[in-house]
Amino acid sequence: MGLLETAPVSDDEPEVTRQQVEQWWRDVAEGRCSRLSASRWAESWLEKAPSGIEELGIQGLLHLQALRHQPAAGLPSSSDLGMPDAEVADALARWLAECRRHDADPRAWDRAYFRSMITRFAEKHGQEAGDRFGRKLVAKALLTESDLMAALSAAGHQP
Repeated sequence: MGLLETAPVSDDEPEVTRQQVEQWWRDVAEGRCSRLSASRWAESWLEKAPSGIEELGIQGLLHLQALRHQPAAGLPSSSDLGMPDAEVADALARWLAECRRHDADPRAWDRAYFRSMITRFAEKHGQEAGDRFGRKLVAKALLTESDLMAALSAAGHQP
């Protein structure tokens, strides 16, 4: 087993942090922890439905949780062996870059994230559904009206 063991998350523990997600991810990338151990740790947090962590933290947990289904080259997904993992290191570097973009301007990052979400939704489900979904985000002040129009326009739909 890696340096970090996968004790279940207790109800007494405070919310998971993005820094904890980064540390587990780094430990897998640097071979101090197996993919399976990190996956189990992340899954234990996802089962608790953490509410105090932002979107990028959730995305990090989801990436770590999925590692059990993406075995490192030459190792079964159930391996407890920790070894340096370049694929995980590359994914961590991309996630950290996205975290830096978020931290530079969280409001702008959130708006871009939701615009992209609305664009993809409208492409898949149509203009009316995209508009209805987007209006919910506008009502919650997660998007502006101009963000919604830009997202729908990018999807090739005009309300």
